[in-house]
Amino acid sequence: SNGEDIPSQLPESAARKARRLREEKIKSRFSSGEELRNLRTDLEALRKNLQWAEAMADIGRIMDLRKAISNGEDRDPDIVYERSKKLIQEAEKINSIPKKYEEKLKHMKEAKAARDCIPRFNLEGLWVGKYDDREGYEMINVTYSGDTLIATKVTGNNNVPRGRTSFTADLSPIEEGNDETSALKPVKLPESVSEKWGVDKVSRYRGEGHIASKGYVKNKTVEGQFVMLGDHFSFVWIPMRHHVFFVRPSAQLTMKLLRDIVSKEDEVDNMKNHLNRCFEKSTDEGLMQLVEEREEIEPVHN
Repeated sequence: SNGEDIPSQLPESAARKARRLREEKIKSRFSSGEELRNLRTDLEALRKNLQWAEAMADIGRIMDLRKAISNGEDRDPDIVYERSKKLIQEAEKINSIPKKYEEKLKHMKEAKAARDCIPRFNLEGLWVGKYDDREGYEMINVTYSGDTLIATKVTGNNNVPRGRTSFTADLSPIEEGNDETSALKPVKLPESVSEKWGVDKVSRYRGEGHIASKGYVKNKTVEGQFVMLGDHFSFVWIPMRHHVFFVRPSAQLTMKLLRDIVSKEDEVDNMKNHLNRCFEKSTDEGLMQLVEEREEIEPVHN
C-alpha cells in the first residue's frame, strides 16, 4: 500500500471532541503571547490612572477604571491562578462542610483552568541540554509537585548520575507586596534578542541546583535560577555561573540517548556477569580440588 488509502485523521469521538472544545474555551478566556504582554502593560497604566483618580476623588472615573482593571485581570492566567489559590485557602475557614467543599471545588477548577494556560506550568516531559561540551547532550524529565518544578536526570554524568535530581524551582506566581516571592525581577532583553524569541523580557524564579564530586560524593544543593525564554527554559547554578539551556529533543536524539543508556548498562551488566562467572568457576574449582585431595588421603569405606 502507498498509504493513500489511510485517512489523515481518525474519527473524533464524542468524548474527545467535548474535551477539545472545553480546552479551546478555556484558552480563549485567557490572553497569551504578545496579547498577554500588551494586556499587562495596559493594566499597569490603568492602575496608575486609578491612583490619580483616587487622589482627585473622581468617583465616576474610579468606578470605570476598577471595572476595566477587573476585566483585564480576568484575562491574565497568572492573576487568576494566584487569586484562585487564595480563595481555596479562604474556603478552608468555612464552617459548613458542604459549603466549604463546594467553594473549594469551584476555585480549584478555576485554578486548574488558569494553570493550564501558564507556559511554565506545562513543561512536563523530556528536555535536553548541554551540561558539558565534552559530554554532549544530557536528558532530563520535568515533573511538578505543586508549584515546584523538579528536573530529574534521565541520562547522567560522572558527577550527578541518572535518576538523581538535577535542579528544582519554585514557580509560584508573583504576589504583590510580598518580597519573599520566588519570582525575581524580569530581565529586559536587547531588541535583537527580543525579535528572535518574540519576548521583550524573561521571567526568573528562585531554584536549587544539585552538584557533586565524581561518583556522586559530597552532593549538595546550591542557589540557582530558573529562566523562562519563550517556550524554552534554562537553569543557572549561581556559584559556578554555570548555565544550561534546554530544548525539546527530536525523536532521533531521544532514541539515541536512551539507546546509549541501555548499551552502557548492558556493558556493565555483562562485566558483572563475567566476573561472577569467574568467581563461581574459581570457587567450584577450589572445592573440586579440595575433594580430590581428601579422596587421596582418606581411605574408602565399603
